[in-house]
Amino acid sequence: MICLAFGAAVCSIGSHAFPASPISYALNLKQYMANAAEAMFSVSLSLELQISGLTKQGGTMFSALTSRRGFAARLAAILPGLATSGAALNASSASPAPQANSGVRKLDYDGKPAGTGFITPLIVHNDTIYIAGQGAHSHDPKGEFPMDIETHTKKVMDNVKTLVETGGGTMDSILQLTVYLTKIDDYDGMNKVFKTYFPSGGPARTTVAVAALPGNSLVEINCIAAIVKKG
Repeated sequence: MICLAFGAAVCSIGSHAFPASPISYALNLKQYMANAAEAMFSVSLSLELQISGLTKQGGTMFSALTSRRGFAARLAAILPGLATSGAALNASSASPAPQANSGVRKLDYDGKPAGTGFITPLIVHNDTIYIAGQGAHSHDPKGEFPMDIETHTKKVMDNVKTLVETGGGTMDSILQLTVYLTKIDDYDGMNKVFKTYFPSGGPARTTVAVAALPGNSLVEINCIAAIVKKG
């Protein structure tokens, strides 16, 4: 019997049995491709021998299948389809590539998960540290200290340093920093203290004067820094 229907599970010729549908080989292309080609070629040889005997007896109905070249052409037409089907199947079943960690960590001054407050002092995301604006009273709300720009700037910069280092950065890894002053006349006094925190050179910086700041602070500073120390 000759079976060419792709829907059949198995076809047989004499003692030879083989899967009828090439689509089945796409399920595991690398494993079955060679077996498919070998089985089909063996069947072709069997067909040729049987058909050759028939044609010698005068039969002509299978003469179109007696050419090895014709079989090779058919096989060449089938194999690209198997390769395409196998590649598509492998692509669809492949595990997705691991993605970079994009989690946002919200931390307090001690590096612990921040509470539910609406302002978080420290955010870490994608190897970048974000520091909320720090005033003189941000980490010491009941502190009593002189109301001068030097003292306030030192308190603010100590807060900034603590948070940057808690997030895994250093003062030298600060990328950008913004200074807010309640009086532009305090610019020189702020700079006098500010530069002592950056002996190797400071970050990109912007300084602006504002009408007032929370907590009666004379200065507030926020910044963005890069993580250089892994936890």
